[in-house]
Amino acid sequence: MIKKAKNHLQKENCQKIGSIIKTFGHKGQVVAKLSFNLEYIETESIFIEIDNCLIPFFIDFKNTRFKKNSATIKFKEINSIDETPTIINCDLYIPTEILDDNPEVKSEFEKLAGYEIIDTEKGKIGICTEIIEISKNPLINIKTPKSELLLPINGIEIINIDEQNQTITIKIPSIYIDL
Repeated sequence: MIKKAKNHLQKENCQKIGSIIKTFGHKGQVVAKLSFNLEYIETESIFIEIDNCLIPFFIDFKNTRFKKNSATIKFKEINSIDETPTIINCDLYIPTEILDDNPEVKSEFEKLAGYEIIDTEKGKIGICTEIIEISKNPLINIKTPKSELLLPINGIEIINIDEQNQTITIKIPSIYIDL
């Protein structure tokens, strides 16, 4: 059974890294769609958003398999398929300080320069010219046909990074942009 902690991490101090999309096997493993390779993240746990609370779950690395933009994850707290429905379709987060301290993830972000940015509602927005590293609040610089946009990476939702087509699909909250 999954228990909620009384003290939980605040969302504004975290970066969404993906979502759990389905179960895998009978031992409580799940498949997660990820914004980038979780294998680069040096952490023992990630946070799952359940009922608007970020709850820490510890990764059983011995039974977890990583791919480029997905992973089959075994959490130490979940031991059977019967315990997984609570976390299916839930979002995954890590504290932004972990991203700040992780050079492998920073280099992953640097590779995004030149990628086309596509918003889920507005469509094509422009081209990512650079990722500006600012402690705890990195910015994505997007050159649009009309101007340049600076958006906090922590303030947008990265839906998909397509390396083959060099596109980044994101969801930009309306408070940041009026295209």
